[in-house]
Amino acid sequence: MLTLCSICISRAPSGYHITNTAEEAALWVLNSCTVKNPSEQSLQGAIQKAKDSDRRVVIAGCVSQGAPGTYQGYSIVGVQQIDRIVEVVEETLKGHSVRLLKEKKQDGSDGGKKTRAGGAALSLPKIRKNPLIEIVPISTGCLNQCTYCKTKHARGELGSYPLEEIVNRVEEVLAEGVVEELASYLIDNVPHMTVSTDIICGFPTETAEEFEETLDLIKKYKFPVLNISKFYPRPGTPAANMKKVNTLECKQRSRAATILFNSYQIYTPERIGLEYMVLVTDVSSDGNYWVAHNQSFEQILIPKLDQYLGKYIRVQITEIGKFYMKADVLEESVEKAPYVPPPLPFGQVSGGQKTPKTQKPQLGQVVQEIKSKQKSLYVAVAAVAVYVLIKFVRRYLTSGSSALT
Repeated sequence: MLTLCSICISRAPSGYHITNTAEEAALWVLNSCTVKNPSEQSLQGAIQKAKDSDRRVVIAGCVSQGAPGTYQGYSIVGVQQIDRIVEVVEETLKGHSVRLLKEKKQDGSDGGKKTRAGGAALSLPKIRKNPLIEIVPISTGCLNQCTYCKTKHARGELGSYPLEEIVNRVEEVLAEGVVEELASYLIDNVPHMTVSTDIICGFPTETAEEFEETLDLIKKYKFPVLNISKFYPRPGTPAANMKKVNTLECKQRSRAATILFNSYQIYTPERIGLEYMVLVTDVSSDGNYWVAHNQSFEQILIPKLDQYLGKYIRVQITEIGKFYMKADVLEESVEKAPYVPPPLPFGQVSGGQKTPKTQKPQLGQVVQEIKSKQKSLYVAVAAVAVYVLIKFVRRYLTSGSSALT
């Protein structure tokens, strides 16, 4: 994945603003992902395109953090240094090369040993792609040592954000009209709960029998969202030195998993006529419908009328597809959270201002409600996690491998 953010001079407080197109910009900030080879290749292509058009470049994200030596001569801002992006942009536009990659530390609990910080401060100003949706991270990095993972090289060990910082950010975004957060789906073990996962086909040492177990897992759980990928050896990871599965065999396994995924239908004809309360937060990829989600986070498309966006409404299913359901609106209802104000206008900066106390939601009540409902969901998720863990432990014990995948 490669996110292209283009920046040009304007009258904004910092002297810069985000442009609508890359062609308008004097400088490109390239935010990169290091999970697979194609994403890194996309970064290199974007760098060349910027060079050909005589534009300055700042490289951000996991690729630059994980392998900074690859991009000599370019400005780099690390995953924990994004709060200094304005400094980097200013120096880059002057023709200088700046590299900020240092890891940040924070005071430990009760004044103990300093620990790795979670990342850039949650209070940093940002512009949401969707004014109604906010993702509030609680940590960054990882405790695991997966043999195929290059991201660990960039993100490092687990680092958590202070609880107070998380709470403050949640209060701030709710006061800005955000209506959808991940925490809102920690609910009872509802039917048709949406669970997504990734499948790596052709990982080194994967046998035909083990791949059949993967197919059995897909058949059993019928994941509604499944990201199927062939194994890519990432430089510097233990898996890159392991004996690889034959390329043709790897392609055949990927194709078999894809065929299986496309063979089943999550949204069955029995759904037609059912009614749901949904939250409308986005627009469909073709631009013709609003995208809404029910308690199970299933995607439901409804007519694109302005009064529905950001609202909870009751709908009735009229049509089903592989990845969605379509519905008619039965009634428009008031927002369940009456304290939520209108969302910020598209493109307006979030953060950097104190939230008036009169606008803050009663977050404690929200947290207590989530805690009271999340237990049964954790049991369901834990069951899947244990299943997968047993599979990998069995592989470890039988193969004598020194690293789990």
